[in-house]
Amino acid sequence: TQGDDASEPKARLMLVKLKSKEDVDSLIKKRTHLKDVGFSNVYITRDLSPDERAKQRSLREELARKGRDTHVIFRGKVVPRTH
Repeated sequence: TQGDDASEPKARLMLVKLKSKEDVDSLIKKRTHLKDVGFSNVYITRDLSPDERAKQRSLREELARKGRDTHVIFRGKVVPRTH
């Protein structure tokens, strides 16, 4: 179609299954280093149940209302940012 940039691949979701919980925990801990090795547009998160996704969505909405400059999501709650 017109206007599509063929050089930019479309973003895709992937589900990766690992053999053990320890492997999952290790990967989650190391995910912040992806941008250091050239993968600034790759995001890794745990697979969430529908209830967990709804909770995360409501937390993000609350954070947007309170302001991302002054608040953060920490341990399942929107709390004031500490500088």
